[in-house]
Amino acid sequence: MTPTELLTTDQAVITVPQAGEVIGLGQSASYDAAKRGDLPTIRVGARYLVPVAKLRELLGMPTWPSHDDAPAEVTREGVKPSTDQLPAEEVRHVEG
Repeated sequence: MTPTELLTTDQAVITVPQAGEVIGLGQSASYDAAKRGDLPTIRVGARYLVPVAKLRELLGMPTWPSHDDAPAEVTREGVKPSTDQLPAEEVRHVEG
């Protein structure tokens, strides 16, 4: 799962490997991070799942699913909103 997919998914939970993939971890490292508490998890039977809202919060992303308000770009440095999503007073135009 990519950061953009995480930001736009309607799923309430994802698997531990999917959460790890968002932050660049492999399957084993993802489960290790979950065991340490570095990834937020809930247990459902024998499965560990990652609440999407908690992972978004941990990564500094909006916690609600947003298809219309998706940012122009999601990078490892964070969410970069497009200028049409910023209030008018925050948009600065540079004349060339």
